Amino acid sequence: MERQGEEFSGLFADIDLNSTKLGSNAQQRNVTITEVLRALDEIDLFEHNGDVIGTLMSI
Repeated sequence: MERQGEEFSGLFADIDLNSTKLGSNAQQRNVTITEVLRALDEIDLFEHNGDVIGTLMSI
């Protein structure tokens, strides 16, 4: 059995979490990242058919 979370290893490796596009300082970036994660948490992945993130971004 895989360790919990192992399948997410490196998930954010290609994302610049220090980008000023997320906010002009660390506190603002943390707020933006938190908001994105909370929005993703609200998605019902099991009842959705298709590309969840692609559909979300096209709305």
